[in-house]
Order: sequence, then structure tokens, then C-alpha cells
Amino acid sequence: MIKKILGAVIIFTLLFSTTVFASSEDQGYDSISPEQKEEIIQTMGKLTRLKLNELANTNSNLIADYSISNIGNVAETEEALSQHLKDLGARELTSTEVQSITGNEPQGVSPRIVVPGSNSNVKWYEIRYTHTRSGKSYDIQEVYAQGVGYNTNLFKSNDTLYILNTGKEQVNLAQNLFKVYAEKLIGAATSLIPVVNILPYEMFVNIPDGSQFIAMNSYYVTYRALTTAVFSYVKDAGKSDTYQSLSYVSSMYEMSATHMAAGIANEGTSQAKPVTAASKATDYSVYATDYASSSKAVDNYLNLSKGTSYAKNAVFTSPAGKTAKAEMLTPGLPSQIITS
Repeated sequence: MIKKILGAVIIFTLLFSTTVFASSEDQGYDSISPEQKEEIIQTMGKLTRLKLNELANTNSNLIADYSISNIGNVAETEEALSQHLKDLGARELTSTEVQSITGNEPQGVSPRIVVPGSNSNVKWYEIRYTHTRSGKSYDIQEVYAQGVGYNTNLFKSNDTLYILNTGKEQVNLAQNLFKVYAEKLIGAATSLIPVVNILPYEMFVNIPDGSQFIAMNSYYVTYRALTTAVFSYVKDAGKSDTYQSLSYVSSMYEMSATHMAAGIANEGTSQAKPVTAASKATDYSVYATDYASSSKAVDNYLNLSKGTSYAKNAVFTSPAGKTAKAEMLTPGLPSQIITS
């Protein structure tokens, strides 16, 4: 009974399930409603997750969960989500439009490459709206570079990210946790924000009844992730795009990870037995603080600066505290998105 109860427990923190658009009371208001903006971001996240599961060859419950009815397969789901994005006001950019954006970047940027429009690896979208603050209005163009395929630096994977490869680690089945964190920098210090905790019973599938400890001698993670980067351009309302400035960059990523481990249960006793673990693929959604924030974009525009807020790196941790990190892409300019 304990095994069944513990095996069902996975704890997600609310930090990564809510997108934040404003950071203080006096940061003005947008012509697009918070609900519409949230729906655009969540729909784009569903599209990314759909493509990620397709790349990882894993099953997804997205089709069953998605609210559009009469969807029979992945292709129809993708088409319905794309149409929903369009209906919400997100417009897919042409190659010429993407070239126009990257062509206005400062000279001397490295790498400086020719970026194609939407293809099987990256989708480019924009949403436009007005932000009003203290009686003055600013036009915002948010350009979304959404990773959807293998051949782009918005895609990240590792087949053997080892957390434990030498020695042994005692795992208390009733107390220890396998943890996933997002790395956060505070000044020069690094802190870890919990994303998900996994109990040993979620991982080891052939533990003998009555076992209390496993001498784990191997633990690694396989993962795939797709990043979406948002480039926020701001100008005084009514002016042409030649007057706009890239003032804010933020990002999020969808990750699918499988945890693999091996060891000996009841080591040193007559009941000793080799055990292995392979958790089901677990999906994580990690958003930057103030993701796609109009307030941050206008703040930086008024300060003649450019700000960034990137989704934090994923850190996988064993019960004894050994760690390995998956580093995500942090582009500063659209031209740094590599695709083929």
C-alpha cells in the first residue's frame, strides 16, 4: 500500500506554471488583455510540447486534454493549435519579414547570419499591441522564435547526462528524493528553485517488498528540450518600425526527461537483488521571470537599454546531492538563432 501511495506522488511548484506580465502597480496597461496574452503563450507552449513529444517519440496526453473537439491525430492537433494562435492575433512571419528584423541589428554582431523564415525547425511569430503609461503610449512588437525541430540551436538534447557514474550512493526508499531544479543567479551567487521531486518508488520498478535501501551505482538522465525566445521591440506610438529598439529578451523551454538508474537492493544480505529504474518521460515547462513582459520592455526602452530574462538551466540532483546541469540557449539577438 505504501509503495502505491508513494509511487503516485510528484510535486510540482507553482513558480513554473504561471507566466508573469507585469512587475509593479504603476507599470501601465496594454491594449491586449492579460487573458489574451496568456492564452497566446500557453497555446504556443502546447505547440512546442507537441513537437517535443514528436521528436522524443513519446506519447502525449495533449490531444486528449486540448479543448478543441474532434481532433483525431497529431497533425490535426498542430493545425488546430496554429489556427488558434492566428485567431488570438499571433501572426507567422515570412522570410522577408524575419530578414528585415535581423537586417536592422547593430553591425559587428557575431555570429551574424542570414536567418530564414519559418521552417520545420523554427517558427517565427509576432504579436503587436500598445502599452500606455502615464498618459503616453508605446507600440510593442514581440517576435517569438519557437524551436520545433532538431536542426536549430533552440533544440537541446543529451542521451547520457550522468549524475552518478562512479562509486555508490545509499538511497533510503522512504525518505530520499530525486530532484530537478532550475538554476537562478542572485548577484554572484547561485540558488536552486525546485521544479519537481521524484520519489524512488517512481523510478525503481522491481524493488523487493520490504526493502529499505538501494545501493545505487548509476544514475543518469536523457532529455530533450525546445526553447522559445521572445524579442521585444518598442517605439513611440505611431512611429514607423525604423524607430523601434530591441529593449527586452526573454525565454522559456519545454523539456522531456527520462531518469535511468541501477543498483542493489538489500545489499550485503541474502535478499540482495539487482534493481533498475527507468521513469516515464516527464515534461517540464520552465519560464523566465517576467517572460514576454511589456512593462520590462518599456522600462528598458525609456532607460535606453536592453534587458534580458532567460529561463533557468535545469539541474538534476541525486538523493545524496550530486548534480548535473542542462544548459539552455540564451540568445541576445534574432540573428543568433541558428537554423537550417
